[in-house]
Amino acid sequence: MKGHWQSGSDNRRLQAAIITRSYHEGKRDDALTNAAFAAPAAIGHAAAMELTPDRLPQGSPCTNCGKCCTNPNYMLTLSATGEDVKRWRRQRRYDILRFAWVLGPPDNPHADLWVDSEGNERSRCPFVRKVRDQPRYLCSIYETRPQVCRDYEPWAPDSICEIVRE
Repeated sequence: MKGHWQSGSDNRRLQAAIITRSYHEGKRDDALTNAAFAAPAAIGHAAAMELTPDRLPQGSPCTNCGKCCTNPNYMLTLSATGEDVKRWRRQRRYDILRFAWVLGPPDNPHADLWVDSEGNERSRCPFVRKVRDQPRYLCSIYETRPQVCRDYEPWAPDSICEIVRE
């Protein structure tokens, strides 16, 4: 599989949106994925990087491999910001809050993530779901996911991301 990737936040957002929409609709559309990677060239940008089958450049869109959500070494280090906790309280997302060990005063909270009611840390996110008959995972709380997940950069150096193969 070869293609081109253009650095630039607008292109990354476009590519991620195209691919994420396809996956969140529960289907994999290689034509959409290929179009997303071809988009920068079609838009007329000069500098592009060549993709390799085993490693994508930093900032590439998520392949939904699920490694960031299921890897115990990564999952056991996550925390939620005060804004995350406050947002989940406003949204009455007790399903999320039951896995957040909330610390600090009510007006300035923060939380350790994915801790159960007995204080045991979970080794994977309780909100990640495997896509049936595919080697991909989706987030069931994507729209209100914690800031740490929003800030995760797929394919950053030393990331745990993987190319998903069918």
